Amino acid sequence: RSGFSSNVHYDAIFGMTLPLFDGGVIAAQTRQTQAQKNSVAQALSLAQRSAEREVRASYTSLQWSLAAVNALQKAATLAEQNLQAQEQDYKLSLITNLQVLDSLSALQGARLQLNSARQQAVLARAQLEVAAGGPRP
Repeated sequence: RSGFSSNVHYDAIFGMTLPLFDGGVIAAQTRQTQAQKNSVAQALSLAQRSAEREVRASYTSLQWSLAAVNALQKAATLAEQNLQAQEQDYKLSLITNLQVLDSLSALQGARLQLNSARQQAVLARAQLEVAAGGPRP
């Protein structure tokens, strides 16, 4: 060493770091976490609204299916009564056998529609149970 420091026999180095830019990083991480929290909350809200809408739609579908079953049950009953009346008229020779066969065809068509409506009602009930979270014990 030379000059003023020539008689100094020790060395010391002091280091210091100042986190000047860490405040911005922490603030960004905080905003990112808050944004993720808001996103999750919105996704949950969407899922709840979608589930409620699905349950309502399934319930409405079941109600319409049951109403269709009731109407078709009445139609099948009336078609059967009509067939019986046609058979009586045929025995009295008031109508032809084609008219009786037409009545029989109408009865079979009504029964087929009734069976289809019953299947739709069973399907609608199953869809409602699934939408509502499964069957209750």
